[in-house]
Amino acid sequence: SAPLVTNDQIGPFKMLAGNECNGDNPPVDQEFCEICSSDNKDKPDSLALQYIPAGVNSQFQDSKKASCRAGTYPTTTRLTMENKNGIRQTFDVTAGDNITIAGPFSAETTFTYDGGDCYIHTSCSVPLVTNDQIGPFKVVAGNECGTVPPAVPPTTEGTCEICSKDNKDKPEFL
Repeated sequence: SAPLVTNDQIGPFKMLAGNECNGDNPPVDQEFCEICSSDNKDKPDSLALQYIPAGVNSQFQDSKKASCRAGTYPTTTRLTMENKNGIRQTFDVTAGDNITIAGPFSAETTFTYDGGDCYIHTSCSVPLVTNDQIGPFKVVAGNECGTVPPAVPPTTEGTCEICSKDNKDKPEFL
């Protein structure tokens, strides 16, 4: 029921080859880099994602861990997510755009978009890897994996955190 993919670590065993996949010729776009997992709890500070409206099911996060699944998502939309500290991040995206979301992350990171919402699993109890597409989000980079591409800047919504419990940068004036 769970996919077997090359370079996946299962206990002490690393999947090197099988069927048409062999260690010398990995399938195109199937080179994964593990950002974090149940064996690697180094949660990323941020994640770079590419928005692809033709959503697909993740190879690593099943429907119990991610509600972002195969399907058609809006070509152009406003994405909103909130990190564990309650900081909201909003992006106006079009198909193919890259975004970088900032942590810290809760167990699930929920994205609201025009017409719905869905979540991906970000607690690292299941693998979070580059080149995996979770619904409309292709994981591009996190931790030491991948290269962060130029991204769509967050959309300002009329609020800006000046300082807080976690942001001790006191203003010189108000």
